[in-house]
Amino acid sequence: MKTRSILTGLAVTATLAACTLQGCRDTVDRQPPPPPTVTVQTPTVRSVTTSIEFTGRTAAVETVEIRARVTGFLKSVDFEPSLIVNAGDLLFTIEPEPFEATVAAARAQLASREAELHLAEVTIQKAKRAFDKGAVTDLEMAEYEAKREVAAAAVQGAQAAVETAEIDLGYTQIRAPITGRISRNLVSVGNLVTAGESTLLTTIVLDDPIHAYFAVDERTVLRVLKQRPHNPGAPNSPTEERRTVFVQLSDGSEYPEPGFIDFGENRVDPTTGTLEVRAEFANPNGILYPGMFARIRLPKPTVESILVPEIALQRDLGGPFLTLVNDQDIVERRYVELGDAVGTDRVILTGLEPADRVIVNGLQKARPGKPVTVQSPSPTSSPNNDA
Repeated sequence: MKTRSILTGLAVTATLAACTLQGCRDTVDRQPPPPPTVTVQTPTVRSVTTSIEFTGRTAAVETVEIRARVTGFLKSVDFEPSLIVNAGDLLFTIEPEPFEATVAAARAQLASREAELHLAEVTIQKAKRAFDKGAVTDLEMAEYEAKREVAAAAVQGAQAAVETAEIDLGYTQIRAPITGRISRNLVSVGNLVTAGESTLLTTIVLDDPIHAYFAVDERTVLRVLKQRPHNPGAPNSPTEERRTVFVQLSDGSEYPEPGFIDFGENRVDPTTGTLEVRAEFANPNGILYPGMFARIRLPKPTVESILVPEIALQRDLGGPFLTLVNDQDIVERRYVELGDAVGTDRVILTGLEPADRVIVNGLQKARPGKPVTVQSPSPTSSPNNDA
């Protein structure tokens, strides 16, 4: 009996010890986990120069369509395609022989009319002498004077016919009206060309300087106009309107010559909500051709800006936001208005202060309203979301 009592006591003691150990383990397991560790940094404040980009197309400063002004057969093509021609250079020749004959006939007609005028003047001189002697009546004198006026008018008409024939003869030589780069001939020698709009012979473009047209949305137009100084009592200064712009080509390269804005349309297109703007670029080497794609970059004024790493930004249906830590190390969500990207950073327009602490590492563990353990980033580490 005594042995059984001892065994029973040992069993009870072991059970109590096991329960005590289990209770301690439960107490340890129920302790809350420590707050997650996040890395924070304050925004960077510095002077930033950003740009607005637009897409557009280049266009020649001047474009001239060369057409015939008289009808005839094309005799010669007097230029090399794709080269620069100077104003006054001969481009085409239309067979001149029919027009030379017309000039000769007009001059002969003029000579005949001049002879008739001379005869009328001689006749009236003789009639005046006879009138003084009473041999010619007033009515006859009036008839002689009328014949002289008719002859004089006929001479003027003949002179006009000669001038018209000579002008048409001059049009048989088609010359370049401007200096520029010429296209190919669109009509071959021997073909009949007609005066007017029906026959296009070639085109000439002036591409130095060259224009680039692009469309600016209404919001950007308003922002630029608000930033521009305006004095209602003074006339607009042309130099204030000539803002410097740059152009990037379709291969991604930067065109070396900066340009300037020289024209803005006087109304916004109601169908697209954009304003047409034109920039002018020097093109001495002929790198830019009319009709090329161009990405126009318009620099903004340099301003003091607040920047945060791009990787710290998050987005939801409410828009872009940052996750911050307040003075009590509690996580907060702050919606912000974004500006331009500057390298790996982003300009924050509104919603952030320079003293705010922005979480850059550990975003996946940070929950709004929950505490966190804060640490600053090491100088050699870059922010990421893996922590």
